[in-house]
Amino acid sequence: MMNSSTILYLIIFLCCIGNKANAQNFYENGKGKTLNFKKHGEWKYYHDNGTLSAEGTFNDEGEQTGLWTLYHKNGTEYSSRMFSNGLVIDGEAKFYHDNGELESVGEYGYGTGTKNGPWKEYHKNGKLKAEGLYALDEKFGEWKFYNENGLLKESYFIKDGKLQGEWKRYYENGQLRLFVVNLVDGQAEGEARHYYESGKLKAIYNFVKGVGHGEAQEYHENGQLSLIGNVANRKKENEWKYFDESGRLTKTEIYKNDELIETREH
Repeated sequence: MMNSSTILYLIIFLCCIGNKANAQNFYENGKGKTLNFKKHGEWKYYHDNGTLSAEGTFNDEGEQTGLWTLYHKNGTEYSSRMFSNGLVIDGEAKFYHDNGELESVGEYGYGTGTKNGPWKEYHKNGKLKAEGLYALDEKFGEWKFYNENGLLKESYFIKDGKLQGEWKRYYENGQLRLFVVNLVDGQAEGEARHYYESGKLKAIYNFVKGVGHGEAQEYHENGQLSLIGNVANRKKENEWKYFDESGRLTKTEIYKNDELIETREH
């Protein structure tokens, strides 16, 4: 979710470029000069609490030029960007949390104002939060996400806005929680494995085009099989067997189109 500084930055970026109206019509808190009804020279903007929110310079055409700096309400710097004729100059950009710690760093493409190339995001405590690649503001390739302790939280591959290939999620202690072997356009194809926080296998399910289909297995944390059965289009079918922690068969259920037909206790 965008914070107020981010929103203000976007407003300034979109409204200031090529602005041909009197500045006071757009920013009641903006302070600076106009030339032929265009912003000109140094301008400053303020938060509703009176602290400086942004400052920078406009050229004779009312376009942002040179260094522009944005600030949090507490006065700490949020970001600094270089402009030329109203366009963001390509290169590295840095954004900061209100405690001064780095929030994100990465590359912007010239004239597009969009993220391009490698980006990293950070938690307020300085630990890495996410890392991956952007192309025209869209994530692509491998992305990794981390919790506030610096442990891996999630990883996936993305192309054209959809998850592809392996997808992994982790517990807070860093143990693998979910492993989807293959995603095609965001839908699971084949096997998905779930794990206990201890690292022991918890369940194996199978999918076709994102729908549960095929054999399902669940396990007790001691490694013994807990149940085994078949699913067809998310519905239980045929024989389902249940086992206790010692591996003894305790119950068998017969299903047809997800409806329980028969139960046998053992």
